[in-house]
Order: sequence, then structure tokens, then C-alpha cells
Amino acid sequence: MPSSPSSSAQAARELLGGKLRGLRKARNISGRAFASLAGWKSASQVSMIENGRRTISARHVRLWCSICGVSERQMEELLQEQAAVAGMWIPYEQLNRGGLEAAQKSVRQQYEELKLARSYQPKVFPGMVQTEAYTRAALTGVIVEQAVETEDPGGEVARAVAERMDRQRLLSRPDARWFFLLEELVLWYRPYALDVHREQLRHYSRSGDGRMCSWGSSRSMLTGGRCIRKRRSTSSTATW
Repeated sequence: MPSSPSSSAQAARELLGGKLRGLRKARNISGRAFASLAGWKSASQVSMIENGRRTISARHVRLWCSICGVSERQMEELLQEQAAVAGMWIPYEQLNRGGLEAAQKSVRQQYEELKLARSYQPKVFPGMVQTEAYTRAALTGVIVEQAVETEDPGGEVARAVAERMDRQRLLSRPDARWFFLLEELVLWYRPYALDVHREQLRHYSRSGDGRMCSWGSSRSMLTGGRCIRKRRSTSSTATW
């Protein structure tokens, strides 16, 4: 079953990272030894790249190929794959350069066609379940922080908010499933006015009703120096 575009891009990155890990292991090079050969202080960077937890650049591919002594042909194939993976990711700032309304509309078709969407948020509520006021506050901040060029900031935000609110109707699609996992911090973190946050919390508590989506929240605690995560199901919805 197809997943969301971001999930597909991450899967492609992890696949490429797995191939780089395969090169290293085929040469019996440990992560620590590889880091030393690469001039890095620890093996953590090796692990993050090979597991797809950070961007894999063309320089990284060449480095793995050089240390592992692969053929020019294999290196070119991996570089082509890396270019394809990189092309699947669009920086948020770049997406907004054409204006907030255009950025919102540019992803509409992907939401209309997906069958399965997964969203993880460590700090703020995901756009698909934000209230109008929360979205307006967020996009107003984007105008300022990213210096989006527009002659009518208020109108630009209003049109972008309207587009996102209309897109939320897709949550009721009978042929799609939506999963949202939030850190508990999302419930407590208040980036906007108190009344905006209060309304968002009320909306969150009702979001599971009658929609094809499931919610979960995650609490992280430090106990004895170890991070222990407890998953709590806060609401779930109806029959798929």
C-alpha cells in the first residue's frame, strides 16, 4: 500500500544507507575503524548515515566507495541513486519561496492520492489537524522567519490558511488511513497565544471522532540516565 511522499523519501534514504553499510561490512571494516579512516571522531556519524538518520550527500557516497575500494561503475550507480534520493526531499524554505498559498497547493495532489500517511511530531501539532487560528499563527511566523516575499502578507496568510483548512477535508477519505504520533511535549508547548493553544487542545481531543485516523502520544522520561519512552493511545477511530 503506498505511503506518504515523506515516508517514501525516508525509505529510499534508508535503502541507500543500507547499501553503504553493505559495502563497509563486505570489507570487514568496523564502524569505529571506518570513522577513523574518514577522519571522524566517533562512529556515530557512520551509524546515522547508514541508517538513514541524516542526509546522504554525494560526498558521503564517494567516501564510502573510496574507503571500501569499489569499482567506478558501482560508484556511479550509487551516485545516481543518491541524486534520485536527494531529489525526493524539498526544503520547507524552498517550498515557500513561491508564496505560502502556492506552497500549500503544491502538495494537494499528494494528499489526495495517498493511501497511508504517517506523521510524527516532537513539538507542534501537525498541519492536517491544526485549527484555523493555530495555522494562521504558524504561517504568520513563517512569513517573518523565512522572509517570504509578498506584497500582501495578510492576504497571503489568509489564502494559505484557507487552502490548508480545505485540505483537512481529505481526512474523511474512506480509502485512506492517517496515523499521527505526537510527543507529550506537543500538548504542553505553547508557541502561540493561550486562547489559540486552548482551542487547539480542544480540537485535538475531538479529532479522532468519525475520521479515518488514529492518534498516539509518547512520553519521554529520564530514569537513571536512560531515556524510557512510554506510548499512550489517546484516541482512535472507527473501522478502517
